[in-house]
Amino acid sequence: MHQESAMLYMQEIWAHEQRVSKEKSEGRRSGGGTGTRGPAAVGKRRRPRVIMWPSLAATKLPKTQAEPEYTDLHFVDVEIMDSGQMDWATTRGLLDSGSQGSCVNKALSTNTLTNHHEKRIPTTMIIVDGYDSPAGPITQCNPVKIRIAGHEEQLALDTASLSHPIIL
Repeated sequence: MHQESAMLYMQEIWAHEQRVSKEKSEGRRSGGGTGTRGPAAVGKRRRPRVIMWPSLAATKLPKTQAEPEYTDLHFVDVEIMDSGQMDWATTRGLLDSGSQGSCVNKALSTNTLTNHHEKRIPTTMIIVDGYDSPAGPITQCNPVKIRIAGHEEQLALDTASLSHPIIL
């Protein structure tokens, strides 16, 4: 709504300047032409421009209340296989969650994957409120081969308590 008001305001300014320009060219406005000072210099203003209303820079725009914006979560079909398996297991992975690493859910890791490794240095997961995860540090990872849309890649997934099977 405030953009429309600003546009109308700018149109009024333009129309006013057009009227002033026309009046000057017809000689109905003072400040131009020849006088005791000589001819008016082209392109120079003798006095500051004064407008009858406040400038757009000083005009307060109406306040609008911010609304929360949510985007859809992005999922991808993922096939995973570790070194102890011969077949691919299919699940869904959450993409671009803001996580600093790729993780697998503890249940999926326990039920589907067999190649579990202890991490040399446990990783503390810091959640959105800035505190350490109540689930404790991440102590295990699963080296797997993942396949997404035919593309295969080796990846080590941290084992953590998650609400999604895989976070990439």
